Amino acid sequence: NIMSDYNRFAVDTEGEYYFIGGGNAGGYGIELREEYAPESEDLLYYVALLNSRVLEFFHKHIAPIFGGKYYSYNKRYLEPHPIVLPENAPDSDIETKAKKIKAKREERTDLQYRTSDVRNYLEEYECDSTILDIVASTSLDDDDYRQGPIRTNDKMEVSSEKVYQVVMKRGHALEFENKSVRDFVFELLTAQDKRFGRMEILNMDVPARDDVQALMDEYESDKARITELEEEAEELQAELDDVILRDVYDLDDDDVEVVDEFLEVW
Repeated sequence: NIMSDYNRFAVDTEGEYYFIGGGNAGGYGIELREEYAPESEDLLYYVALLNSRVLEFFHKHIAPIFGGKYYSYNKRYLEPHPIVLPENAPDSDIETKAKKIKAKREERTDLQYRTSDVRNYLEEYECDSTILDIVASTSLDDDDYRQGPIRTNDKMEVSSEKVYQVVMKRGHALEFENKSVRDFVFELLTAQDKRFGRMEILNMDVPARDDVQALMDEYESDKARITELEEEAEELQAELDDVILRDVYDLDDDDVEVVDEFLEVW
């Protein structure tokens, strides 16, 4: 994107992407001459440099800043970036780390898409039950339930047993004995972004209760994996940054401190 609050270059090793738009509404890319990147994997070295703290520090000293601390990334501000050629740097180490980061971020992106809508998991299960089959009790008696008020709630009964609710609006709820089943129904309803009638909700096709629990175990596992991947990618990025700062651009401890202090603010 032409406007960003930090350097976030992506590498296209498969030739799958192209740009649309122009001016201040489009995007910019860098196409290297073959002599500098004879293989598509060689691009990983350059994108690692462009995403490093040192070149973000450089960019934010030459590009104009806009509201919200966004900087321009158009051609005139990309061209001056100082690039150390691979033959003068530990390029194999940088490419290896960059490749690992790319793989983890791609896996994270795939899981983010998958977990963005619980219906993405339904194709693995037979939807041979309805919400009416898996709900413990219901107090729905309306035919116009909007998305806005839908929320979850945990209610403690007099018997000290916890009941898990999907509240459609005040006084109207679906109650479940199992939290993961409740969470599934909540995710299923909110993913559809529409108004519901009472019978439409109760007759909605879903997997059997045991399958719902298995589905939600997978869903929660994927959510946890996203966090793991983000942490692993950040750790690798820190290692990569250190190599680029010290071994590529030959910065010492004082220089690194200047870069870090600036980027903490900007």
